[in-house]
Amino acid sequence: KMDKSQSQEKKLWNAAALVGSAGILGIAAGSFKLLITIRASVGMKVSIALVTLTA
Repeated sequence: KMDKSQSQEKKLWNAAALVGSAGILGIAAGSFKLLITIRASVGMKVSIALVTLTA
């Protein structure tokens, strides 16, 4: 009886760890995408500013 509850608890912990790491990965991917979009928009603004300055 004790072993069964322990193995179930272990499964729960493993599932929680998987969900947690997946969440962390998702957050990291999201912030990375955000960084890329911010950098892209800043780059666009800089190139537009350069074009208007040189024109």
